[in-house]
Amino acid sequence: MKKIVTESESMNFYYLGVSSTAKDILLITKINAELDYQFFYSTNLKVQISKDELEEFNVFKNADFEESDQKIAIVEAKNQNVFLFPKLKQMDYLIVANFPIQNLKATLNQIQVVNIIFDVDLKILKERTKDIEKLFWV
Repeated sequence: MKKIVTESESMNFYYLGVSSTAKDILLITKINAELDYQFFYSTNLKVQISKDELEEFNVFKNADFEESDQKIAIVEAKNQNVFLFPKLKQMDYLIVANFPIQNLKATLNQIQVVNIIFDVDLKILKERTKDIEKLFWV
């Protein structure tokens, strides 16, 4: 039976920033091949940027996201119009999981289209954390 996670439940989230000049589909294909994941395009993260401006960012989830207790997603950190995190303009993608992912850093850095993987300061993410964490509520 699938566990239903509600907004009121407390979850720990872990974040890694990805700098890559690759388009999202190329990056996802490389990560799937190198890490034996099965990420696929899942949805758009809709974020209220300003009072009059709603922007969408692509989200990729692992194939077993809904059934697994360990969930991981890759969120596009900028689109053609705007940065999801204006203070982190070097971040092209954000990897977010509900389990520790530090062990992925070295492997991800080996992927040819990845420039750098870095830890993300939660203080910088704070303005958008609720938007991102909603991806984990089913």
